[in-house]
Amino acid sequence: MMAAGTSVGGTPIATAVEISPLQRRVVRFVRAWFESPGGANAVLIEAGQLLDPGSAWSVVSNLNAIFRTFARCGRRPLVRHKPDCICVGADERCFAHFIETAATGQREDALLLASLMVREDAAPLVVAHAQRLGLALMRMDMGGGDSAPAKHRNDNPDTGR
Repeated sequence: MMAAGTSVGGTPIATAVEISPLQRRVVRFVRAWFESPGGANAVLIEAGQLLDPGSAWSVVSNLNAIFRTFARCGRRPLVRHKPDCICVGADERCFAHFIETAATGQREDALLLASLMVREDAAPLVVAHAQRLGLALMRMDMGGGDSAPAKHRNDNPDTGR
């Protein structure tokens, strides 16, 4: 069920289980953010469960900066589905893919995706925020802000290697 009209941007193109975990989190955060006046707080609480306070605040701050830029420079409003909807709409998927692309260092592709959603002069700014947001979300999926490598598992007790 769509929350913001019936445009092509709301056309279901996937289900939540068909997209990556990072994209699922982005879609969930977008929906939560706009669902109620406390949406940003809901995002902060979820981020705070998996990240240190500074990183959780970075998630909210960067998401806020992206949405503010979209409000000023967006080509049109992003269409989203209701928070409990299993469908992922075209706009939601494009936005989530954009965040993931920026986070994985594909700057030129992220700029291209951003230019579909905002004026070209705003695209570099949005990409910078998307990269920071996406990297924090990737840390959430890895179990938090700890960047220490996992301990070596001793597969061969005879050799200790």
